[in-house]
Amino acid sequence: MLKKNFFYALLILFCQLVSAERPKPDYKVLYNNDTTNILSCKSPWRIPGETVDLDKYLIETIKEASDVDVHLLSPGMGWIPWWQSKVYPDHYQWWQNWTGLRPDAWGQYVLNGGDLIKTLTETCRQLGIAPFVSFRINDAHMQEFVAKKHPRSISVSKFYTENLEYMLNPEHLKIKGYSGLRGQDWAIPQVRDYKFNLMKEVIENYDLDGFEIDFLRDNHI
Repeated sequence: MLKKNFFYALLILFCQLVSAERPKPDYKVLYNNDTTNILSCKSPWRIPGETVDLDKYLIETIKEASDVDVHLLSPGMGWIPWWQSKVYPDHYQWWQNWTGLRPDAWGQYVLNGGDLIKTLTETCRQLGIAPFVSFRINDAHMQEFVAKKHPRSISVSKFYTENLEYMLNPEHLKIKGYSGLRGQDWAIPQVRDYKFNLMKEVIENYDLDGFEIDFLRDNHI
């Protein structure tokens, strides 16, 4: 019952944020872009050995699926901003100082002023596609690297790292590799507030036509 009531409360809050009345859109084809393909797959628009240009790559992934009605962008796992954030502005600086490692392409992109959601909205407007953001509630990918000075721990937020007691699974640190049972416990108000503030920032600051709350990746809260 607690979780059910919380879901209702969350939906009400989001409805309040986007309360302006508008006609129901006639969307038929919705396409989700989790950005994995941008750097991990061969493509006709990325030349091997060239300097990484994430804005260019995102634009091309939107263009190659331009026959859809809605383009949903998943900005990473939902723990750290892939946009210019005021809610959590110093993730990459903190991580770099803590680990002594160089940020990956995504981290360098944000440090250099890059903003994937801005690129999404501008490109979709030009192509006549509705821009959506799909935000993952408790994605456990890469969270096995929490509190480790490892290149992949760049995907673990400072909040996650400094609040190990908020983990959903007490065996989190003992489990090897990926596990969908990682993540943080949404019964804890601070956990909900952390994610909600990131979502609220995206909704309020970008010209989006929709926002999806992804409870399935991963479906443990």
